[in-house]
Amino acid sequence: MRLPCEAGRRSEMTSFLPIVFLAALLLSAWLTYSKPDTSIPWPRWVGALILVFGLILASRHFASQTQAGTIMVGGVVGAAAACIGAGLGLIRAEGPAQLALAGASGGVVSLLCHKDLSNAVLAETCFASLVAISLGARGAWVSSVAIGALSFVQILAIYAGSAFTYESCGPLLILSICLLGIVGQLGKRFFKMSEKYWIPASAVLGMGLVYLCLLKRMPEENGWKTMILAPVAALVAHFSLQDDEIGTFSAIMVSVIWIGMATAAFGIALGFGITLAFLISAAILIAWSSDKALLSAGPLMALALHRVFRELHPGIASSIDIGEHYALVGFCVGLLIPLLPGEWLDRIRRDLGEASKKITDLKLLLRISSGVLLWQILLVAGPALLALFLAPKGLLGFVTGLGFCGLISLFNAKSSVISLVAAAALGAATVLEYGWVEDLDDLTRSDKIHWLEYGATGLAVVGLLLYFLGRIGKPAAKTLETA
Repeated sequence: MRLPCEAGRRSEMTSFLPIVFLAALLLSAWLTYSKPDTSIPWPRWVGALILVFGLILASRHFASQTQAGTIMVGGVVGAAAACIGAGLGLIRAEGPAQLALAGASGGVVSLLCHKDLSNAVLAETCFASLVAISLGARGAWVSSVAIGALSFVQILAIYAGSAFTYESCGPLLILSICLLGIVGQLGKRFFKMSEKYWIPASAVLGMGLVYLCLLKRMPEENGWKTMILAPVAALVAHFSLQDDEIGTFSAIMVSVIWIGMATAAFGIALGFGITLAFLISAAILIAWSSDKALLSAGPLMALALHRVFRELHPGIASSIDIGEHYALVGFCVGLLIPLLPGEWLDRIRRDLGEASKKITDLKLLLRISSGVLLWQILLVAGPALLALFLAPKGLLGFVTGLGFCGLISLFNAKSSVISLVAAAALGAATVLEYGWVEDLDDLTRSDKIHWLEYGATGLAVVGLLLYFLGRIGKPAAKTLETA
């Protein structure tokens, strides 16, 4: 993994931005607070907290080792942020509060791990996503997507240009959109503002904020012109996908818009513009609580991950050919794998019916929690196996295909953001782990077949365990109490 000198890249504003974000989080939470009417089962909280404290202990142990220590620190911050995001969702403090949480966690990681920021924010994204999946709460899911979007900008800012100009882009954008969302919350609370008027107005205001934030920070003189199209694309996606029944035409149309947005932003500072476009679009959609439109931005996230992977691992860039077999296989695998955890959970919900709202049977809770743990292990270990089997070209195709899982999820009437969260976890883990396993590319064909046999056997065993753990069945539902 290429690790340029990242020390000394902090600007003065980085030091106090986490405090500003925390203040915005508290204000947003106060504006939208309401008494919780749902809860997260305690085994899920226990699992998440075990992971958080395990990371804390690991970070203390590896503190003297720069790379391992910063990975652990980033993981601690990401895992804690996911827990806080879940709590915000329980008290209805979503949208701007989640953006403020992402900004605060990104700022803390930047302060603590500025010497090895790339590894730290990748770990932050990965572990925030893993904890979010464990908790099964929308607030944690959306918070982890926001953390990922900011992390991609933070990484490419290292390679794009001068410290202050690029380092400040991500935090300023997410802060400005967060404050814009808070203005909307003030209007709804005190002036009974209707969303059908506020959302178009906020899109126009968002264009102005993007212009002000990027006017003097973009490398190209007119680079900001491309970026102000991101709020427009978000507006189109929101209104195209706000109905419960989403047609194929709308989903495909929106995906074409996102890909066009990425194409327009590609030439800005070695792909830095793509990460900015994803951050702006995702932040605005999160502020609007537009989950389905956020899912549609998956292709944009895929291309942002593509740029992050190539910048951190430039050695494979000369050998990339998306038309080759490995790249195509990797793309298809990346497209489908993130959909599996959500489908597994949906099958359980369908089997339980109304009883899924409140599960009191301890054995059933442990059974579901064990299945979630297996999915977490697969999300972490999977990229290392794929690196062995698919080679560099296939792995790059894999991370490119990850974000498109959101588009596929849109065809499900009960779609959720969990597939995009799984894609973010896989993408961050893939970029992080490739630096450790890239030497495995030199293995002979016979050695690869040897490892393939072990890997296939292990995957088959885990697959069978997941199958039986997720097979709740109708009889089990009868023993449960409904809310």
